[in-house]
Parts: sequence; C-alpha cells; structure tokens
Amino acid sequence: MINKKVTIAALLAIGLLFAGTAFLLSAKEKSAPPVIHQANVLKKVISVEGMTCESCEATIERAGEKIEGIVSIEASASDKRAIVEFDTTQTSVEQIMQAITATGYKTLGSEDFTEKSENNVSLSRCGAGKCGAGKCGGAE
Repeated sequence: MINKKVTIAALLAIGLLFAGTAFLLSAKEKSAPPVIHQANVLKKVISVEGMTCESCEATIERAGEKIEGIVSIEASASDKRAIVEFDTTQTSVEQIMQAITATGYKTLGSEDFTEKSENNVSLSRCGAGKCGAGKCGGAE
C-alpha cells in the first residue's frame, strides 16, 4: 500500500514539474517593441485589386499591423489602394505586399506617397473627371 501511495505521489510531482516547465517555456518574456526612427520611415501607396467594402479594408489593415516596423496602414476599397508608413530597416514594401496578397487580394505595385497621389483620390473615384455629376454617384 505504501509503495502505491509513493508511486502516485512521485507521478504527481513529475507531472507538476513538467506542467510548470511547459508553462514557463510558453510564457516568453515580451520584449520592448523595436524603436522606429522617423529618418527611416517611408510612405508608400500600394495598388490593391479585389477590395469591395469596409471589411476588406479592415482585413488588409489587420494584416499590415501584424508586420513589425509598420507605423500606419490605411486601406481604401473605393480608391483601390493602401497607404502604408513603415520603417525601412524593419520591413520592406515587398513584405507588406506579400502580407496583403496572403489575405486574398492582389497587389498591383507601389509608388511613393506624394501630395499628387493624395489629390488624385477624388479623380480616381470619378472616372478621372470624365463623367458628369450623378453618373457615378459623385457630384462634380
């Protein structure tokens, strides 16, 4: 009877030891996020095909936010693009485009963000200014 109790106690102790070790190994220390230096930050416009709604935008934004070095990401279904700010020492536009592609959308390329690219948003929504008011839902 004593041997049975000792054996059970020993098995419980070993089980607790393994469980504690597994817990400690799984609870990794969280390191501080990498420092982003403004001198390394680049802003790009990535053309994205396949977005149709706010849910699509959110999917792309969540994918981008998981990438280390992303400062900000804003997707727009109506503009068919994502504007991304990122630290070039921690990620690249190619890695960001791969993350977007992995969500099921097609990336068509990227360009530097400029005042001109920001101003072209209203033109791209309305057939580059070729349609009249009311034909595309916008007023000119």
